[in-house]
Amino acid sequence: MWWVATRLMLLVVSYISLTFLSTPHPQGRPTIPTNVTLAYTVSRWTLWDGNVYRAIALGNYHTSITAAFFPLYPLLIRIAMVFTGTSKTQSFAAALLVGNLGTLGAFFGVGLLAARERKLVAAASGSLRVLAAYPLASFLAAAYTDGLFLGLACGALVCARRGSWYWAALWAFLAGLTRPTAVILILPLVWEYFHQRMPRRTLPQLRAVPRLALVVGAVPLALASYSVYCAIHFHDPLAYLHAQARYNIRAQWPWQTIFLIAQQLLHASSSSFVHARILVDTLPVCAIALICVVGWRTRPAAMSLYLVGLILLTLSSPIVGAQFPDAIAGAGRFMLAAAPAWLDLGRWSVRSPWLDTLLVSGGFAVQALLVAFVLTGGWLI
Repeated sequence: MWWVATRLMLLVVSYISLTFLSTPHPQGRPTIPTNVTLAYTVSRWTLWDGNVYRAIALGNYHTSITAAFFPLYPLLIRIAMVFTGTSKTQSFAAALLVGNLGTLGAFFGVGLLAARERKLVAAASGSLRVLAAYPLASFLAAAYTDGLFLGLACGALVCARRGSWYWAALWAFLAGLTRPTAVILILPLVWEYFHQRMPRRTLPQLRAVPRLALVVGAVPLALASYSVYCAIHFHDPLAYLHAQARYNIRAQWPWQTIFLIAQQLLHASSSSFVHARILVDTLPVCAIALICVVGWRTRPAAMSLYLVGLILLTLSSPIVGAQFPDAIAGAGRFMLAAAPAWLDLGRWSVRSPWLDTLLVSGGFAVQALLVAFVLTGGWLI
């Protein structure tokens, strides 16, 4: 089994390396300077969206299209710049500092969630190892919101499982100010709230109404707060939705997106950059969906609802009509938020050393390749 695992890993790495690094990005690659400085290295890790967040932190929301980028992360960057400064290099450092501190919180969150659910330190360690080796986990080191959102989502889930509802509502509210994806927390939190009351067969009493209201309304309150800001600043309370439309993101049924992805894969040459680019987003979604199904019976219902919500939301908001033929561009990165899947994989890898080898060694190998591709100008969001 070890032999099979390592052969499969080498095959995947070889395929991606040949298709990604042999094909220049359509927009061209930037010239890498001969003497690479620390400042230049830091600036490369801001990547695509990171530059937008940094610009918002420096000068607020200048155009309505930037409304698609939710406010908590740029606000935290602005606070960090009080200590780092506001020059170009210093703002890069502030953005990366906040992003990586968010990732530290994410690692704590996943570890706490795994330790609580599996009652094993080894399972928590395995979960963190698998998360760190995920091929697109390099975004957890970039100036992106992935680490921050994962940490806040895990905080909400951990507190909900403990019955600490005010804290769960706070983390969910902050997650809602980080990404609209936070809507996937609503149903798991509500389910967990009523599930913990079912053994007592009691309905919420009057004194519990505020607590229930916070659980149900934490994420909607965050979205409503941002809508108020958009109404004042852009004269459009739904500016963030309209901005996503300008990025060619459209709402449609998940099965329509699956059909669209199948069409794109069939039309792309199997040895082309486009084909590999689609697989980088499609395979993680398929893997998380498979993990969701396989671990359904051994996983708390709230965790399964969270995973289902993440998958359905990803498939319900594809990029339609864009020049780049990848309907779910960025979906591979979005799967970083699939915390319950990391718990399952961590537990399974402890039981099966060959799986641990495949996930960790193979994952880090592909991750290193993708980091080289992105930092030399390749487009991967």
